[in-house]
Amino acid sequence: MTVSYFPCSHIYQGRQSRQPCVELTTISADVASMPFRLFVDHIDENLLITAGTLKANYPISYADSFTTALAKIHECFLLSGDPEFKVLEKEEIIQVEWLR
Repeated sequence: MTVSYFPCSHIYQGRQSRQPCVELTTISADVASMPFRLFVDHIDENLLITAGTLKANYPISYADSFTTALAKIHECFLLSGDPEFKVLEKEEIIQVEWLR
């Protein structure tokens, strides 16, 4: 599985919220040990326009607009348990594989 670095910011944020004293290097090691390959996606005009359009037209967070835009641009499914993505799946903007 390939994952963009962008959604991994949620992992950092979640860990820092629960354990503020955990060093960034520890969290980075946790992310690196996960069973997926990370890739860097450059923020280009297409990504900005796609994310902005999604944010303007759907009740999703700013971060989720970029996550959705990446899935749409790369024509891949989104792995999530976040109900915000239900409307996007229903309207066939993206395909979602739901976590339980």
